[in-house]
Formats: sequence, C-alpha cells, structure tokens
Amino acid sequence: MGTWSTWSAVIKGWGLRVRTFLFASMSARGGLSSLALLPLLLTAFLYGAEWALRRRYPTPEVGGAIIVSGASSGIGRDAALRLASLGYTVFAGVRTTESGRALRAAATASSGSVWPLQLDVASPASVAAAARNVQARLRGNGHQLVGLVNNAGIGPKTRAGRGGDTVDVTRRTVDVNVLGVVRVTEAFLPLLTRRRASDDDRGGPGRVVNVGSLAGRASRPNDLAYVASKHAVCQAL
Repeated sequence: MGTWSTWSAVIKGWGLRVRTFLFASMSARGGLSSLALLPLLLTAFLYGAEWALRRRYPTPEVGGAIIVSGASSGIGRDAALRLASLGYTVFAGVRTTESGRALRAAATASSGSVWPLQLDVASPASVAAAARNVQARLRGNGHQLVGLVNNAGIGPKTRAGRGGDTVDVTRRTVDVNVLGVVRVTEAFLPLLTRRRASDDDRGGPGRVVNVGSLAGRASRPNDLAYVASKHAVCQAL
C-alpha cells in the first residue's frame, strides 16, 4: 500500500538531495548562480506538493480499522503487518484457516492487532459474509473503518493463440483482479461512508486503495490476462 507516510518520506528525501546540491553549488561558486535556481525551484515545488497533498489527503487517525484483501502472502501480508505495527486494527483477508493462523502468529510476534478474515473476492457470498463479520466486530469494539486495501489478485501466464484454456483463465483473472475489487469496495463502502459522515477535524474520510501493477501501464509477453486486468485497475478503478 502506498501510504501517505511513504510518499511523504520520498518527497522529503528528494527535497534533501536537492537542497544538498544547492548548497554545494553555492559554496563552489561563492554565491547563488543561475544554475542553482533550478534546484531551488524544484525544492520549493517538492515541499509545496507535500503541503498540498497533506491538506488534500489527511492521514486517517491511528486506532481505526483497515481491511486488506489478499493478505496471505506478498504485498498484502506485509501491508497488514505493517499497518498493525502502526496501531491500526487490521482485518486481513485470507482464503484458508491455515493462512489466517500463520498471519495471526506473525502479528502476535510483532505486537500488532490482526484479525484473519475469510474472504474470497471472487465469491459474492464470501464477500457479503466478510462484510457482516467486520460490521459486527466494529460494533463490538467501537472502532471505525478508515481504510480498505484491495490487494487480492492472481497472475497466471496466458497468451492468445496458444490454445488450451486461455479464455477460461482470462475470465477467472478478470473476475478476481477486477470484479473482485468492485465487489469488495461495494460491500464495505457503506462502512467507509458512514465514517465520513461522522468524521471530525482530526481525521479525513475513509480511504480506498487499489493495488495496481506496472503491468497495467506496459504490456509484457505471456501475460494477456494479468496485463488486461491490471490495466483496468490502474486506468479505470
């Protein structure tokens, strides 16, 4: 998940590099030169962008709840554990009980609060049941849903013209990677908008983050289904 703290660190890092270059240029030339004006303007732009983004997208207050789909492994697992370590209550979407136990054990070791959530994004019944489960837990502990991370996805190798089950695999990939995002977002959006109606000056509205891929920007061989699905996520959702 591209959290605001991550982007803020990136912007500040580049701002520091530009300032270092600026001061070195001034020292070498004995003052401010025309060459140094470019990094000076870039520094102002970077810090201005950080200020504007902070106002436009305030960070949800720590202590709320966040849902992460596809949290059994990879980016989803790391995101769930990281968010839990920051103080959020994380509902981690998994498909098997074993994956949920492993994730809960890892969260316990890092003092994070992670609740495994049975969630198959390709199944409307599973998504509806997960939404009811989260709503009941939120009602019980008094937390509010502040974020949803649509991370679940699959990436089988497919290529048109090679025969086999290309059509079936492509249909399954789109069902998980694209329609899964729509199903989960629609199921949990009422909880996010309910929070938005009652938020205060300390926290912004609930946030939805869709995890894309570079494959959604540039195609590559043997990835027909994955590239098409991620292009939809990156460009349309």
